[in-house]
Amino acid sequence: MISQNLDYVVTIQKDTIYGEKLKGARNYSVRFKNNRKVLYGPNEIISYYIAKHKRHMERVISPFDYDEPGQMTFLSRLTNGRIKLFYESYGVGTTYVANLFISKNGEKLKSLPTGGGFAQTRFAKKTTYEELKPYIADNSKILNELDSIKPTAEAFIELINKYNNSFREIQK
Repeated sequence: MISQNLDYVVTIQKDTIYGEKLKGARNYSVRFKNNRKVLYGPNEIISYYIAKHKRHMERVISPFDYDEPGQMTFLSRLTNGRIKLFYESYGVGTTYVANLFISKNGEKLKSLPTGGGFAQTRFAKKTTYEELKPYIADNSKILNELDSIKPTAEAFIELINKYNNSFREIQK
């Protein structure tokens, strides 16, 4: 069994390649124990994982207006399953901008409003709850639970993971 302490890339052929260190912005290099490096272009991989930050990045069609239609980008994936939450941020201090996106069953990403950051108390606002409701409406227990959760990143991630797990249990 491979440890989650290793970085990895998942290629478009669905091969998972583990390495000691993953680096890259435009291209991604994976270094192996024997110091051999393999370089992958962004069109050759569908996702990657950086163990140091426990961050899963997934290639998606860019949801940003400033990108060309159909352009691919990598976003931080917060949940995996029927519903996927993605997060992207940039800037610091007063220039910090946080973006939250949702997709259900592989549909186009939709932006969800955030409270301005990934911090404990500013992650979500009332409209975030309202816009999430149609995505979880097919699970009444989770839908009812939504109104009682705190507006933190951890609470939203936990709720979506519960939702996704409820459908995994039904399939068993």
